[in-house]
Amino acid sequence: MRPDFITVKQEEAADCGAAVVAVVAMATGISLFATKEKLSNTQHGGRFYYKTTEMMRWLAVRGVQCGLSFNVAKRAYADVPIEIKWTFEDNPAILAVKSVKYRDAEHWVFWDGEHVRDPNPDVGDTRHLDEYEILEVYPLTYFDE
Repeated sequence: MRPDFITVKQEEAADCGAAVVAVVAMATGISLFATKEKLSNTQHGGRFYYKTTEMMRWLAVRGVQCGLSFNVAKRAYADVPIEIKWTFEDNPAILAVKSVKYRDAEHWVFWDGEHVRDPNPDVGDTRHLDEYEILEVYPLTYFDE
């Protein structure tokens, strides 16, 4: 069941997966604390990361189907047109975007179908889609329990 969406801010000085945890909390309506405690992470080089497959599994058991991403920034065959029949309007999604804070890094945000909800504590609760360079899109479908 689709929750009433609210913006959840990631914890300061958090691990590499802080934005992912906040975005999953926004998508499910489950608290940041409960999401972080239950979502499995992987440690690499002393830092924690969350696997996309783990995020998808965790969403699925909570009635949210996370579609496979489509990469809008990098295509192996730039001269081959790709048609995707999906629209941002009224369709929630998890977005990987280019980080404005860290060079060559991704950041994760939640698209609620109308606004971008960014877990970065340095920005407002909602922003416009055109303020981001979108790298990947993970469409979400909500199922009744």
